[in-house]
Amino acid sequence: MPDTESESPFIVFFSKQNEKCSRCSRPIMQGALLCVYRNHKLTCTGCEGLGDHLLLPAGDVALTRRATKHSNVAHPVYSPEKRRNRYERRGTLVEAYALQLAEAECEADAADREVKRAKDAVRREKMDQEYIAVFAMRIRQLYPSCPEGLESEIAMHACEKHSGRVGRREAAREELDDESLKLAVRAHIRHTETPYDKLFERGYKKEQARDAVIDIVNRVERKWAAECLDNAPPPRMPA
Repeated sequence: MPDTESESPFIVFFSKQNEKCSRCSRPIMQGALLCVYRNHKLTCTGCEGLGDHLLLPAGDVALTRRATKHSNVAHPVYSPEKRRNRYERRGTLVEAYALQLAEAECEADAADREVKRAKDAVRREKMDQEYIAVFAMRIRQLYPSCPEGLESEIAMHACEKHSGRVGRREAAREELDDESLKLAVRAHIRHTETPYDKLFERGYKKEQARDAVIDIVNRVERKWAAECLDNAPPPRMPA
């Protein structure tokens, strides 16, 4: 079950099937909201004092923050996400008057918040470009013999927004370590310098395909990591 900032003994979910409240015995239909205690006891929202609350869908951060502030009791709502093996927050239960106040506040300063969002977007874009440039520079330092301009291509791919790739991971962005850089380079080599993708088409599983091309990946990586002969100091003549 997800951890919540609330001290409530239960979590609110969308019901996956028809259930029955353990207190009032009323039916809880599939898709309706129900409260699940840590001991798996199920209750309806009415028995928990949430029956008159409104569900504010997730997505509008400002509206949710303000409605939660104004509501005497606010409760997050979750649903299980099987594909990602985790719980996704779907919204927040808030009191009706609290939502009305929050909507009025958001409408009053909508123009100011839009200006701020635009400025923040420009600032984030600049920071992203600077981060990608540093990422590419570090790749060139670690792999001085990789093809010209390839470091930028790898950096842009690894740092693509919302991709979940190594360059977007929080740990990598906080401290750009060599391991993150090497993972990005090895992934690029795997997809562009080996038959890795074709092995998938032939039915190979991920680990099987990786094992099949690992020697090629290692060989190309060593080649790119080697110092360019053009940049190497001239050999010393024997005395």
